[in-house]
Amino acid sequence: MGLTSLLLGLFNLVVGLVVVLFSIPMAQGKVSMNHVYGIRLAKSFESEGDWDRMNRFGGRQFIIWGVVLMLLGAVFLFLDLDSSLESIILLGLTPLMLIIPALRIVSYAKKL
Repeated sequence: MGLTSLLLGLFNLVVGLVVVLFSIPMAQGKVSMNHVYGIRLAKSFESEGDWDRMNRFGGRQFIIWGVVLMLLGAVFLFLDLDSSLESIILLGLTPLMLIIPALRIVSYAKKL
């Protein structure tokens, strides 16, 4: 394991863990309507019920993809990466693991 693998792996592990920790209260329905924390789409603010449904769904999505991001980070720890183009491409997977649940949440909001 090189330094690039270590840094990339740890970065993904930490980001994934933070995403999961912030998402647990949302998935449990413990976040009341506010303008700071939670799934804050226009649909979320239409009613308390919509807020709750959106945050429970969004929290679950971010937990799933946060765990995937942590697993990806664990895999990176075992790869022998150097600081080349492949590392930059693999680093691009991090935002993808956060964009996918965001798109799923927007799609869910349109269905409500």
